[in-house]
Amino acid sequence: MRKWYKKKYIIHLKLNIIRDILQGRMSELSFSSFSNSMKMKADVLLHVFRRTHQKKVQKLRDIAWAHKESLQDTKVRFHPRVLNLSQTVFNEDENRLLNMGLRFSMAIFNKSKIVENLIIAIETLFRTYRFQNLFPLRNNVISVLSRFKRSNFLRPNNLRGFNASLRSIKEKISANNLLVSKADKGNCVVIMNKEDYIQKSVYSIKNSSELINKIIDVRLDDNTLMASFDVKNLFTTVPLPQTLQVFKNLLIQSELSDEICNAVYGLTKLCLDQNFFVFDGKIYSQEDGLSIGNGLSPLYVDDIIIAFDGSREELLELLNWINSLHNNIEFTLEVEEDKSLNFLDLTIHRTNQGLAFDIFRKLTQTDHSIDNLSCHQLGHKLSAFRAYINRMFKSPLDSDRFSDEVAVLKHISAQNGYEPAIIDELITKHQNKMEIDQLHSSENRSTTLDKKYISIYGNISLKIGNLFRQYSDLQISFRSTNTLGQLLSHNKDPVHFLNKSGVYRLKCGDCNTLYVGRSGRSIISRINEHLTSFRVDNNNKSAFGVHLRVQSHNFNKEEDVKLLHN
Repeated sequence: MRKWYKKKYIIHLKLNIIRDILQGRMSELSFSSFSNSMKMKADVLLHVFRRTHQKKVQKLRDIAWAHKESLQDTKVRFHPRVLNLSQTVFNEDENRLLNMGLRFSMAIFNKSKIVENLIIAIETLFRTYRFQNLFPLRNNVISVLSRFKRSNFLRPNNLRGFNASLRSIKEKISANNLLVSKADKGNCVVIMNKEDYIQKSVYSIKNSSELINKIIDVRLDDNTLMASFDVKNLFTTVPLPQTLQVFKNLLIQSELSDEICNAVYGLTKLCLDQNFFVFDGKIYSQEDGLSIGNGLSPLYVDDIIIAFDGSREELLELLNWINSLHNNIEFTLEVEEDKSLNFLDLTIHRTNQGLAFDIFRKLTQTDHSIDNLSCHQLGHKLSAFRAYINRMFKSPLDSDRFSDEVAVLKHISAQNGYEPAIIDELITKHQNKMEIDQLHSSENRSTTLDKKYISIYGNISLKIGNLFRQYSDLQISFRSTNTLGQLLSHNKDPVHFLNKSGVYRLKCGDCNTLYVGRSGRSIISRINEHLTSFRVDNNNKSAFGVHLRVQSHNFNKEEDVKLLHN
């Protein structure tokens, strides 16, 4: 390795000498033109080299993963990734794409569209955030985008055919009136007929880690049963009048003033009363319970675990009594079997030494994660594995169960296009982070920076994000805007783009005149203001409206308007 770095350094010195000689003998304009020409040729050669290198690496990976069947030998059996409840048949290529999951992001290879979307997002940041070094930042961003526009941008072979499969899937969904959704648990992609879908929706803990901390030292008698209660259809069965009354009583008992209590209660009731939704072109009002997606909905108890000092018959009597308290609310009961109980994502075992824990996965759980081919930032792709590893370390697993869980994670990684060795690397990083966290208290950690988002289109987005971090205190995060879920799953009636807000573009119907604007209100409201200058002779507030009036040109709200960013 040192030998190659030494050669690289010598070549770099020689190139600098050649550059200085040429710069001294050529005019500034000629040198700039020559330099740009050489840069473009070098980019082409680099691209060819990278393509060749990627093919070699992929070939080696295929050889290495030819034996990954050994990773299938885990104790966990996963549910199929796709559940097709319809009569529609999907071919092998279509099923391959569906098996990527609804979080899989389709890469965009239209350079003009990528540059346009990035410019809109960047200009929005420039307008909404005050930069101290705006001009150098803007110049560097322009330089990066210019080089990207001149670069070769070819579709990798392993992504060819995805767009054709996506089009055929969309056609089958439309022709057969199908609905694509994600299962409530397990990340399974569910395909079903739309008609079937319409007929079918102090002693508390936040997560399994907190549960472990609370009960790890508990010792249970032989006559004590572990059991759990779960509310059926929680959101749609919460009794709103009684819940609001309980909330009001808690406010009265608090130290808040009557004025604040009345305001908080009124605002909460207002939010809960806004339970209207649109489905299949009709407006509905939910009569009972809480609407799923309402920010107040998750604030209620769902899963309950108990240690019951009594017989199974007495436990069933307790269940019947609980279910008699309110007509809307019904609990289900699960009792320990063979001294083990599944609760949340844990299996709790009773042993002679106390309680032991294992990772629990439901029968509906798939082995799906964001695929390595997905157009996501690498950190996003690996976030699920980091979460699994964090849970693994927070759960007091013995050595055998720890090894079993590592084997399961390696299986999941291989099934989603990653080298299983990446799990070992993430485990090492997690252990190092735990050691660092023990040495440094949370008080000495840096404060959180302002966070803004731009879409991820590969390395070009990462380069722009690095520029913002270099010239500002702004933290740029990335999000995928072209996932299969967004492209295939349209379970909710879409909001017409004219009723949205954001950056929009107006185009004259008879010439190439364009107007780009930004509105915090609905676009249709802003368009009507533009058209006022078109209809009223002495109204010159809108340059676009004046153009239409003076030139007697046409404008169509549906065809000549485009929502660029929202």
